[in-house]
Amino acid sequence: MSHYTLRTIIAVSLTLGIGCNQKPPRAKHPPTSTATVSKAATEAQSTAGINARSHAQQTPAWDGVIHQWGGMREVLALGNTESRVILSEVVERPHAYGVGAVAGLTGEATILNGHAYVAQVEAAFVTSTIQPDREATLLAAAYVPTWRTITIENTLDSRQLMAFIKNQALQNEIDADRPFPFLIEGEISVDAHIINGSCPRAVGEEPIRFTCKTRPGTIVGIYAENAAGTLTHHGEVAHMHVVFEKQPAQSGHVDDIIAHRGAVLKIPE
Repeated sequence: MSHYTLRTIIAVSLTLGIGCNQKPPRAKHPPTSTATVSKAATEAQSTAGINARSHAQQTPAWDGVIHQWGGMREVLALGNTESRVILSEVVERPHAYGVGAVAGLTGEATILNGHAYVAQVEAAFVTSTIQPDREATLLAAAYVPTWRTITIENTLDSRQLMAFIKNQALQNEIDADRPFPFLIEGEISVDAHIINGSCPRAVGEEPIRFTCKTRPGTIVGIYAENAAGTLTHHGEVAHMHVVFEKQPAQSGHVDDIIAHRGAVLKIPE
């Protein structure tokens, strides 16, 4: 089924057969050698150099920028939930990835390789569909043309996964003191939620919460130490959303995660 036709409506009280349990709300509510070199060898070296440069031009690296509209405290704590950007404007540029919330805090926005997923509550149902026309009040996004893939050899819980991501970033010359995007792909288990009008950690409308156990999916994340209140919730070093593209389609903000052995971490080249 095409991404653009993927749509699932999940009853709030429904327990999913593939292991995703959705709980109803309490209210409605990243050296030159000196040896003589033959003409043939020189030409070969020259050709190799041209090919290498050509390859580099074809696969540009991430520019190191995290684009941000709104901040966690500004939006969630202070309640400034007005529209700041239209998702279609963000995905006009190729290779977009991002996480955020819809204007008015009426749903979660996740951008996965240019596809803008919106998960929201509609009456007694939850929908997760591609909606580039929607507006976001909170969004952190990056444009990543190519990713480096690292296999996760052992099952990792949330704390272990954050340490693994930071370690792999440092080993691959990514400055972990600055925010960077990452992906997790493969078998994962998550506890997640869909915002429903107010901060999920404050008194107000209770978000829709769901749990998925050992299901193929993708995590879109921004790793950001010391960014509590801007890019992350307090006490956290990453802002993560999950996207399950296969039926039943689901997306949302990740509260807890287990990355199972064999899944892969992707960080910018």
